[in-house]
Amino acid sequence: MKQAFALVVALLILSLGITVTAAQLPSRPLSGPDATYVNKSDSMSMTSPSALTSTSTSTSLTEPQTIMRQRITCEPFGCFLFDGDFATEKTPVFSPEYVIAIGDKINIKIWGSVEFEQIQSVDAQGNIFLPKVGPVSVLGVKNRELTATILRVLRTVYINNVGLYAGLLETQPVIVYVTGGVVRPGAYGGTSANSLMYYLDRSGGIDASSGSYLDISIIRGTEKIRTFNLYDFVLRGEVPAFQFADGDTILVTPRRQTVKVSGLVANPYRFEFNGDSIYASEMLRMAAPRSEATHMRVVRNSRPTRDVEIYPLQAAPQTTLYGGDETTILSDKNNGTITIRFEGEQLGAREVALPYGARLSDALGMIKYAPTADKTAVQLFRTSVASRQKEMLLESLRNLEASVLTARSATAEEAKLRKDEAELFLKWIERAKDIQPKGQVVIAGGDPKGIILENGDIIRIPSDNALVMVHGEVLFPSTIAYRPGMDVSDAIDQSGGNSQSKGSSRIVILSRDGSYKIAGAGETLKKGDEVLVLPKVETKYLQFAKDVMQVLYQIAVSAAVVLRL
Repeated sequence: MKQAFALVVALLILSLGITVTAAQLPSRPLSGPDATYVNKSDSMSMTSPSALTSTSTSTSLTEPQTIMRQRITCEPFGCFLFDGDFATEKTPVFSPEYVIAIGDKINIKIWGSVEFEQIQSVDAQGNIFLPKVGPVSVLGVKNRELTATILRVLRTVYINNVGLYAGLLETQPVIVYVTGGVVRPGAYGGTSANSLMYYLDRSGGIDASSGSYLDISIIRGTEKIRTFNLYDFVLRGEVPAFQFADGDTILVTPRRQTVKVSGLVANPYRFEFNGDSIYASEMLRMAAPRSEATHMRVVRNSRPTRDVEIYPLQAAPQTTLYGGDETTILSDKNNGTITIRFEGEQLGAREVALPYGARLSDALGMIKYAPTADKTAVQLFRTSVASRQKEMLLESLRNLEASVLTARSATAEEAKLRKDEAELFLKWIERAKDIQPKGQVVIAGGDPKGIILENGDIIRIPSDNALVMVHGEVLFPSTIAYRPGMDVSDAIDQSGGNSQSKGSSRIVILSRDGSYKIAGAGETLKKGDEVLVLPKVETKYLQFAKDVMQVLYQIAVSAAVVLRL
């Protein structure tokens, strides 16, 4: 039994070309609905600020490591922010409002009566030093005022004919602590100009089960100096700008109450709110219902019993939602009209609207046939039929795949033969999965009054061409002129004959009206017929042959295609 199972696994790996290495395996299990795989070197263990400051200029602290993330569906609104993009922020843009801090590097150029060029760091006293001028205090100066501030001091010594340029070149390296409801609490290196989103992304983002998007605090020393609401960023584009100092702490507070929203909305997420309740209108403003939405279904999970209520969207301003409720946005509209399309040899409108429940006979009565039309072979194509044909085809392919992978062998030599044959069949199965059925409804001989039309139906009127198509296992697949009395063997002979041994192939005839039959060489043809010569299945195993032939027939009938082995 173990040997048979090992053979099945080996066949599957060989057929799919899978290579597994140790590096592709997770080093630790995922945790929580939003857990991601990350490079372990991305975060540091918690140590004292003084110990970190001594190494804060090293590359491992100031430059983010590459973070490999697994993109997965997440539930909280805003979770899509933390996908690794903010963590790759390497060169922050210096805002004009940036305040010069100790450790910042400034590029200074002086020309005119004196020439001087140097990159200087702001020292511990908040100064830079200019020759023959002395220390110039720049600590706390805004970036947009930096040049004017230094120039004012410079002109106390060089009154005339002097120019100056001062540009912020590099900001202070800092260590920022991230804690609370995040995936990986820890200390992260960056610069004072890096954004809040950068540090949150470095820590893996807000934890899906415990962290709040509405209340993120910045703590400096023991004082809370700023709070942020990430919904302001997501909904209104208000960027949470802030200048960090070494040793600052980002605290993500516990998650507030939430309501889950699904259905016909642009943002199907779990939304967080302050307090115990929220009006449905506020929730819908964030969820953004689609234009076809009319009602909302609310599942009350906060009560002793699980109750379900339905409200029109117009009642949203008066409808209160509570923590734990689940809301589904619906479209509760009666069907009014449908549209169908006419194609082929007809002279009327190409697309028309009909009342819901209209019959095929109603549509046929609207057709203005062209002189070249074949009125006896009107064709009906339907999307739902094509989808069902695709499902049936995939099911047959899954059964065939299972037969190939679970076949047993009595000897090692037979096992090798099975392996080679299985590889060929599995490749053929992959090609067969790409086949798209046409979704044709066979209406020949039926009553048009009994066929109810569906929205999107296509009615095609073929031309009355005296042609016959031959394809599949023939030497020269071709379209040939029809002549009265022509049979299948005549058509195959005119197409160069069978490419396999005569009599070994199965033949399917598809008629213009969508009907089909399995035929022999002497079967008489009609104008517009398609002759599909199916390949012979070369296998020693009867079950394989049976399953493959079933798939070949399905493809031939639903898609008018011969898929060669």
